[in-house]
Amino acid sequence: MSNTNTSEQVEFLSAQDLIKENFPDIIDTSKYSSGTGLHRINFKGKLEYWEGFQRDVRKVFREIPWEKHGEALTVRLKTREDLQWTEHFLCGAEISTKRLAYPKKKPDGKNESDEKHSIPDYALICRIPRETRALGEAKHPWGTHPDVDVQDARRGIQLHENRLRRLLGQISRDMWAAKLKFAFMTNYRWTVFLRREMVNGKWTLYYSDAIPHDAVSDLDGKTRGCVSVRECMLYLVHTVSGAQHIWSSKNQPHEPLPEWAEGIPKSKPKSGSTAQLPARSRPLSPTDLLT
Repeated sequence: MSNTNTSEQVEFLSAQDLIKENFPDIIDTSKYSSGTGLHRINFKGKLEYWEGFQRDVRKVFREIPWEKHGEALTVRLKTREDLQWTEHFLCGAEISTKRLAYPKKKPDGKNESDEKHSIPDYALICRIPRETRALGEAKHPWGTHPDVDVQDARRGIQLHENRLRRLLGQISRDMWAAKLKFAFMTNYRWTVFLRREMVNGKWTLYYSDAIPHDAVSDLDGKTRGCVSVRECMLYLVHTVSGAQHIWSSKNQPHEPLPEWAEGIPKSKPKSGSTAQLPARSRPLSPTDLLT
């Protein structure tokens, strides 16, 4: 056993340290999906850039009394060569679980085959009272480029706004169905945070900058990418912990779903017809998200 002092080999991380940290890189090999993983759904509503998102995130961070939470929560090797810490995984498509006959049931007890729905990858659920507060959707890192689409959509380039609308189609539809105002969309390398608000009588979807997975919180604010994904998640949790009207649209009127999100037909529809969401892409109700 080495006599080297343990403190020289490892570093202890407090809650604040963890929040400021970046996400680890992922293994990139030639064996990955050639598609985007996106459902055939387009966001159809009003789309606006979320001005001041990073400023809002940092405000929440600075208001937390970190001196009261200084104890170490975890430890890691200083060399960052511990595979258990960096958590590298090779993941297959969700369809692979069917071959293994894993049972899938919704809270009402029905089997997945009885009635197919699209289920969000993430749901932020309050324990008491038991209710969903925010949603998240994840795709693999290949085939989508949220950073480019966000930047060029802001510049008014229609091609990239169209791609951004496709990227946000599924999660925007799930927000509508669950009557929730906050969500995020990620391909791991880039994460976009979303807010749905009624503005001048019209529902609007606000999208944030695409936050890179390797961003580290810059407390001096000298760089544009000054917030980490973890810091943004802290902001999300903090925000949806407030009063119901902040995170829920249950008591507000809603537009018809086709005006907010609409399925993309595989073939050109007949004149006068509209695209219907495929069965596997129909949203769950808010209570269906609870387990």
